Amino acid sequence: MVDNDVQKNMDALVEELKSLSLAPRMRAQLAVAHTPNFWTILEYGKEGYEIRFSKMLRWLLDPTANHGLGDYVLRSMARFADAQLGSADAVSIGEQYVPDNRDGAETEALRKHIDVFAHERNARICVTVETKMGTDEHASMTANGEESQLKKYYDTVTGHAEYGTYAHSYFIFLTEDGHVPPSFPEDEAQRADWQRRWVFMSYADLRALLDTCMLRLADMDAMKIVSDFRTDVTRKIDMSDDDLFGVFDAYRAQVETLHDYFFGDDDDDAKASSDRDLQRAGIAFLGALGDRMPLDDAKFLLKMVYDHIHIGRQDHRVNKDVQKLVRRIFNHYAERQLDISDPSRFGTEPKDARTSPAKPAYAPRVVAMRMTNGKGQGLHFAEDREGQRTVYLSGSSNGVFPNDPIRAPRGSALKAPAKSDAATLLALPEDELAAFVDAWIDFSWAANIERDAQAARRADVATEVAESTGSTEA
Repeated sequence: MVDNDVQKNMDALVEELKSLSLAPRMRAQLAVAHTPNFWTILEYGKEGYEIRFSKMLRWLLDPTANHGLGDYVLRSMARFADAQLGSADAVSIGEQYVPDNRDGAETEALRKHIDVFAHERNARICVTVETKMGTDEHASMTANGEESQLKKYYDTVTGHAEYGTYAHSYFIFLTEDGHVPPSFPEDEAQRADWQRRWVFMSYADLRALLDTCMLRLADMDAMKIVSDFRTDVTRKIDMSDDDLFGVFDAYRAQVETLHDYFFGDDDDDAKASSDRDLQRAGIAFLGALGDRMPLDDAKFLLKMVYDHIHIGRQDHRVNKDVQKLVRRIFNHYAERQLDISDPSRFGTEPKDARTSPAKPAYAPRVVAMRMTNGKGQGLHFAEDREGQRTVYLSGSSNGVFPNDPIRAPRGSALKAPAKSDAATLLALPEDELAAFVDAWIDFSWAANIERDAQAARRADVATEVAESTGSTEA
């Protein structure tokens, strides 16, 4: 027997998936989803995906690889950087590549510091690529304190006995949207010399480069490999669109449970739901789906929604301040208390210790609490004991809190509270910290209610249209 609230939530989720399927870009995604593709056939975790992504770039950038493009991709990447830098001595494209067994490309290059490093000796070109998928640059500890990851890579290449002498040396920071690293000053004039050498490339820029590659490929096998990669890059571009996927923040718990039901759990943490909950959610979803859209299409879109929600979760770095903050908040709301006296034990708490009824004073707004598995850097605030309606707040590895909160629905007058950072929040007295968290909980519930109301209005309109059409035909 499926609970009415569970069924209602699944009905609303299916309605949103149906709306998503009608978006032009999603229609294009569904059209290619039925074509076999290396990137969607293989099952891999987020960390494995990043490794494969880097190795694919390495293969393309390697002039000696068997794609048949020679140094075209390497020179094209250099030309992209030249255009951004305004280089007077830009690299040319179109020259015949003369093979040299000292040319090549590597991942985890130069003492495993660099994602992708490609080089061509005769042309004196080397390209350093740092790829980020939902995460950002981080710092590492040295004898002199913290050092920027990108500065470390820059110093490694420019200080190299051979590559440091190359006339054409480029540093590319590749992200989904081509943003400037957070550690860089917004004003370019205030950036250090080494920072001005970094160029920012988006997935859309990468896709444009792949399009030019496709026109030059003669080998059908290589063409299929590059085409599959281009399709996946396009999927990543579409998946990062908050206008398309932001509405699903309200269905995080349902999406995670359905992902376990249809695909199995590919995360490092334990399964999000019990077997009973999985079966109940699956039955409710299939009942809601009916003949409203093909099951394969619904599963494909669910996978995209899941990936969108979990963008950035491949960054497994621990932030001790976030861990301590999450446990302090948990203890404020929960009846069962966590031991926070020994930070070295953070992340080792057993599963049953991570859940608790909320203190009676917070009912019915919050009736149960759950800290996430693994590092324990996120919290679910449940409105009902079954956890079907939850607010999820988490902290990033950089200390931002909340890192990925729910957004106000489109067209809403709701305004989200300001974010903060774990260190600042830990310094607050208990009542001020509680007020900060309460504001986010209240906003999140209000956003959920507004989103439900919008869905109900859309359903009413659809019913009126259907009834009107039926009476006209009669």
